[in-house]
Amino acid sequence: MSVFSIYQTLHGHGSFAQSETAAAAVLLQSFIAAMTIATLVLSAAIQENRQANGNLREINEDLEHQVERHTEELSKTLHQLKRTQTHLVQQEKMSGLGQMVAGVAHEINNPANFIHGNLRHIGSYTHDLIDLLQLYEKHYPNPHSDIKAQAEGIDIGFIKTDLAKTFGSSGTAVQGPYI
Repeated sequence: MSVFSIYQTLHGHGSFAQSETAAAAVLLQSFIAAMTIATLVLSAAIQENRQANGNLREINEDLEHQVERHTEELSKTLHQLKRTQTHLVQQEKMSGLGQMVAGVAHEINNPANFIHGNLRHIGSYTHDLIDLLQLYEKHYPNPHSDIKAQAEGIDIGFIKTDLAKTFGSSGTAVQGPYI
């Protein structure tokens, strides 16, 4: 090949360059068509990506609203549970206090009931002893000096009259409600 043919081929004038130019033009048109298709595919992909991003943004916003709503509901539920727990604790305290008061009332009423139950018997026994004492005074009007001194020392006359009153008021007091 001559230098002249190379020169003409490089400048696009030779027969070799002509066939190459036509093939290059076909290749260039094919490349442009491929680039156009790629550009269209990329544009479609970009459009789909934008659409998907928009959809994701909407879904994300919807999920954020749902999370906020659920968080608010959970907060309200937690607040209600705390109020219910406080109420239950107060009820438990009141129940415990009621049981304690019932126990104290029981401890007070047991001795009071015991005393009340026995006051009638003690009153009867005391009445019998006073009757016996009066029989002794009737049949033995002049007792021994020791017995006379003891009776005066304890003021037996006052005891006989006051004892009945004392039992009457004690029975009334013990019968009263305590708790």
